[in-house]
Amino acid sequence: MRGLRMLAETLAARGFAALRFDYYGTGDSALDSVREDIAERWLDSVNEALAYLQDLSPHRPAVIALRAGALIAGQIAIPLGPVILWDPISNGRAFVREQRALYSMTVNAHHNDSANGARTTDTAIEEVVEDPDTVALIGTSYADTAAKKLAELRLSPTDAPIATRWLVAPRRGRRDPHLAHFCEATAAEHLEVDGMVEFVQPCGYVVRIPGEAIQTLASWLDRVTPTDTMPIDPRYVEQAVFEEGRGITVIERIEFLGPNRLFAIRSQPADDTIDRTTRTALFFGTANDTHHGPNREWVTLSRLAAAAGACAVRFDRRGVGETAKVKLDESTAIYSAEAIEDAFDAAAAAAPPSNLLAAGVCSGSWFSAQLGRTAKASAVVLINVILWSWRNKHDCADNDQMLPADFGLLRTDPAFQRSFRGRFKSFLSKYMPYRSWLWLGRFGVTQVPEVLLRPLLQKGIRVSVILAPFDADWFRTQRGPESLQRLDAPLRVIRTDAGDHTAYHPAVRAAVRSEVLSWCKQESAEVSTSARQSMPEAHL
Repeated sequence: MRGLRMLAETLAARGFAALRFDYYGTGDSALDSVREDIAERWLDSVNEALAYLQDLSPHRPAVIALRAGALIAGQIAIPLGPVILWDPISNGRAFVREQRALYSMTVNAHHNDSANGARTTDTAIEEVVEDPDTVALIGTSYADTAAKKLAELRLSPTDAPIATRWLVAPRRGRRDPHLAHFCEATAAEHLEVDGMVEFVQPCGYVVRIPGEAIQTLASWLDRVTPTDTMPIDPRYVEQAVFEEGRGITVIERIEFLGPNRLFAIRSQPADDTIDRTTRTALFFGTANDTHHGPNREWVTLSRLAAAAGACAVRFDRRGVGETAKVKLDESTAIYSAEAIEDAFDAAAAAAPPSNLLAAGVCSGSWFSAQLGRTAKASAVVLINVILWSWRNKHDCADNDQMLPADFGLLRTDPAFQRSFRGRFKSFLSKYMPYRSWLWLGRFGVTQVPEVLLRPLLQKGIRVSVILAPFDADWFRTQRGPESLQRLDAPLRVIRTDAGDHTAYHPAVRAAVRSEVLSWCKQESAEVSTSARQSMPEAHL
C-alpha cells in the first residue's frame, strides 16, 4: 500500500491527478470478497475509477496496473492514454495456483494435534473451516466461482484496450513468453525493474518500497504524456453509507486520530443513538500490516460490529498504511515507544475506556494489553501472543527486521534443538521451579503468560486469549498452564483446532469474530462487567 502511495505522490508532484482505489470486495471498499459475482465487480470498480478521472479531465486517463491488476486492466473497454503493466501477471490460472500453494504452505501447514491442548467447541468455526465453496488465499478469500473466473483471465493483445502507449515492466530476470508475445503484438516498451520480490512477495512482515522502480515508472509516464495542464476540481467524500445485510444500514467515516493524525475508519450504525457511551472495538494491525487486518478481517468485523449496534475503529500507526509521509527506505520498528504512543492516542480518540475493547494479532495483542494495563480499555482480545513480557529488549524496540528467535520464540528447526542453547532452554522450561521461571519472565528473559495477564486481571479487564495450534505450543512451553492455575480471576483461553500465527486461517478469524461480537452485543458496560464474573475458566 505504501509503495503505491509513494508512486501516486510522486506522480502528483509531477502534475498528475493520481487516483488509488480498492476493488470491490478488497481493502475498505464495499461488498464481501466471497460474493459469487465479485470478479465482475472488480471490473466495475475500474470503470468507476476511470469515470471519476474522466469527470476531472477530457484527456484519456493513464493506467498503472500492478501484478494481477494487469489481468483486470486488460478487460477495460474504453480508449486509454499510456498504460504501465508493473510486474504483471499474464496467466490467471498460474497466479491462482501459486497463491493457493502459498496459502497451503503457510497457513494450512498448522494442523490440529489433540495432545497440545483442548479444542474450541464453537460450531461456527467448524462451518467456516469446512466451507467447500470458498477459496482461501493469503490476504483474501473468494467464492469458488470467482476464483475460477480469475483463473480464466489471460493478458491477451487481442482483448487489450486501445492505448496510446504501453510499457511492460516485469521484475528483473523474469522470462515469460506470454509477456514477450504481448509486447510484440502491442509494440509495448519493455523495461525490467528491481526490488519487486521484497515489495510484493516479502519473506517476512517487512515490505521494502522499490524507490528506484517507482521513479523509473513515473519518469516514463511523464515523458510520454502531454505536458499541457488544466485546473481540476476533485470530489472528496469522507463518509459512506451502505447496507450490511438483512437491511441494516452502516456508516463508515474517515477520521484522523490524535496529534499525529493517525488515519482511521470508524464504522457505526446509521442512527442517532451513537455517542461517547457506545461500545467501541479498536483493532490493531499486526507488525507493519495495515488497518485492514488479516484477510481483511478488521473491515468485515467492523461492519458486523456496527450492524450489531456498536462502533469499531481500525487505524494505521505512524509509518504504516495511510499514516505519515512515505519515505524511501523507511524503517518502522514494531515495539517502539512511538508505536505505544500511537496506541494510546488511538484509544483516547476511539471511545472512553469503560466502553472500549482492544483486539490485535501478535504485536497487536501486545498493544491491546498495554491499553488494558493502563486502564485505557475495559476488554481485550489477545490473539496469538508471542511477547508475554512487558519489557522489551532494546533491539526489539528499534528494529524492524526482528526474527522470531529475537523473542525466544519456540524454534522447531533440528539444528537449534540439538544445540547447547536449545537443549539448555528446553531443560530450564521443563525443570526450573516455576517461581524462578516467573522471575526470569519479569525481566523479559523468558515469555511467561502470567507476567502479561496478571496486571490485566487485577484491573478487572475482561480478557480473552485466542491461540492457534503453533501459538498454543508456545504458550505451553512458556508454562502457560501453570500461569493459569495461579491466576485467581476468570478469563477465556481458546485454542482453535487449526490455524496459523498470522490469523489468515478462517478458524482463527471465526474465533476472534465470536469473541468481539459477543462483547459488542452486551447491552451496557455494566452487563459486560457482570458477564465477566460468570465467564468459564480457561480450558486450555
